Amino acid sequence: MPELAPKIDHVLDPDFDYDGLDSAFGYGRYTKIANVTGLPAITVPNEVEAGPAVGLQFIGSRFDECVLLGVAQRAFETIGTAA
Repeated sequence: MPELAPKIDHVLDPDFDYDGLDSAFGYGRYTKIANVTGLPAITVPNEVEAGPAVGLQFIGSRFDECVLLGVAQRAFETIGTAA
């Protein structure tokens, strides 16, 4: 994502532009690729801080969820020990 996640009250607003039709980007652009292709995807925290969550998305190969989960676990453990 090119910016931090929106606050929940913004997303719950019916006028929230999830797909980015009225802006340079949309949140949906970064999540739909896994849905359209049928590839497994997972997001893990990228920074541990007191502010809004910052994450890193991994997209794996088709039917290779075990490898993707292993990569995500390793990334999560590495980030957690760096805090």
